[in-house]
Amino acid sequence: MSKMAEAAQQHGNKILEDGEKRVTATNVQVKKMLVEGHAVEEIVRIANQGNFDLIVIGARGISHMREMLLGSVTDGVIHHVHCPVLVIK
Repeated sequence: MSKMAEAAQQHGNKILEDGEKRVTATNVQVKKMLVEGHAVEEIVRIANQGNFDLIVIGARGISHMREMLLGSVTDGVIHHVHCPVLVIK
């Protein structure tokens, strides 16, 4: 594994661990995963294969009109999963 990929994986794991600590403190069950691939495709694939009650995802603006409010990953996910999505800004 290249040093860049390893650093990205470590950073991703830290983000997931921090989020898990915050959520578990509220007694909410959480399932964390670090997956490589196209973000929208992987989130949609896992969400549609799994038995999830809710997807929580961040919003961020990029450029185009719709993406200014949501971000391309968030926009792609909310239009292709079969469970509710909570968008946090």
